[in-house]
Amino acid sequence: MIAVIGSGGKSTTLKSIALLLSAKRKICCFTTTRMAASQLDFADKSYDSFQSFFADPSPPNISAVYTPDPMHVKTPFQLSDFPLFNNSEILFVYEADGAKMLPLKFHKNDPVFLPQTTHVISVIGLKCLFQPLKDVCFRSELFIQKYNQNKQQINGEQIVGLEEIEFARKEYISQWDRWDGEWRNFDYKFESKNENVVVVNVFNQIDVVEKRVVDELREKYTRDAFGQEEIVQIVDKWF
Repeated sequence: MIAVIGSGGKSTTLKSIALLLSAKRKICCFTTTRMAASQLDFADKSYDSFQSFFADPSPPNISAVYTPDPMHVKTPFQLSDFPLFNNSEILFVYEADGAKMLPLKFHKNDPVFLPQTTHVISVIGLKCLFQPLKDVCFRSELFIQKYNQNKQQINGEQIVGLEEIEFARKEYISQWDRWDGEWRNFDYKFESKNENVVVVNVFNQIDVVEKRVVDELREKYTRDAFGQEEIVQIVDKWF
């Protein structure tokens, strides 16, 4: 089970992964928060509940579970759904947080994880670079508050540079370890979670910045992916 979190390309990453891995096994996509109405329409078939999905004896290569409305799609959950993920041969890929379509964010009461998650992909959109923080960061006030606890004082007019990127990356990739098992969609706490999760970061939107910037990031973050092609290659090796 793969969780995709972060900002600046989560839905694109989810779709890329689903299309790649559907050649090997059946995929089911969903969200634990909400997504734009069109972001799961690449699926071969959609279901309005996990009960109906698991009741299908022959789901297509790519399925999606959600209920639509004009603006957003949500995936409905019941407590009885959670055990169904444990022994399924389906590979589940889900989006676990939102960023208001901005390339940077700060987490508050998200991501919304499932305990069966085996891999977490965090996404950072490089469109945020060299822009005022307040214009490109979801919950920028929380980003600033946390940043200022340990570093030089910044405000919303701060131009996002590599130091801010480093701060965001650390915040993103620590989310699974920080998660206490709370399921905020309704008042529930999981008894345990997977302690052997693989976490990888991908810098997305690499075409909007100069090559020297990407090269500097590559030199520093040698295990990260850069762009959709590289994250797909990494995921392909996982499965």
